[in-house]
Amino acid sequence: TDAYGAGGGIAQYNRDLFQALARCGHVGKVVVLTRNGTAATGDVPDKVHQLPARPGRLAFTYQAIRSIRQHGPFDLIFCGHLYMAPLAALLSKMAGTPLWLQLHGIEAWQRPKPLQRWAAERAQFITAVSRHTRRLFLGWANCTPEAVKVLPNTVDERFSPGPKPEALLERYQLHGKKVLLTVSRLAASERYKGHDRVIQAVAELHRTHPDIVYVVAGDGDGLEVGHERPIRHHAFASIHAKPP
Repeated sequence: TDAYGAGGGIAQYNRDLFQALARCGHVGKVVVLTRNGTAATGDVPDKVHQLPARPGRLAFTYQAIRSIRQHGPFDLIFCGHLYMAPLAALLSKMAGTPLWLQLHGIEAWQRPKPLQRWAAERAQFITAVSRHTRRLFLGWANCTPEAVKVLPNTVDERFSPGPKPEALLERYQLHGKKVLLTVSRLAASERYKGHDRVIQAVAELHRTHPDIVYVVAGDGDGLEVGHERPIRHHAFASIHAKPP
């Protein structure tokens, strides 16, 4: 799916995975097919070759099939999203190699379309970002539980506990407050992430913990949509929830 030059959590997950594979002595080459994004010079590690992005479904499918012949042979086909599993299963059959399917969350929590289920059940190896996603996937997929492993999201070494930035404490009046932080894209189409639920919960908690503050770091078209208390700051929004 997406990797270098693209935004979003799945693209970051893929970049972390490919970087780890590139550092592995047993890996000779990783060929990446993406729907979006253009990799900047120096962003792609050695051993990783990212092909030009093809956002259109037909163009992406054509490039994927063509790459099997042009860039192979391959030892493994990695599919970064359940929605792409039917194409990945086809590539796996064409290349005669095992299929590795990655599960990220909500897309695997309920039974998908028959073709996606068929493809997922033909993967020899499946990884999920959490035990919760693994459990729900196994609830509908006819797969051997031993073939489904948990491979969680990673955290960059730069993100480690440290002193709170004084400028942000001043800007959002956070001195002496208990801060609950969410870092997420704020898309109107992704209400399932639950920002509204947290806002409602914090409003209740405020009765017994008046010093609690909910801080949201993110941007997107959901900033002004569907919130009883709209998130108005573009990059770093703080919500001082109060009881209704």
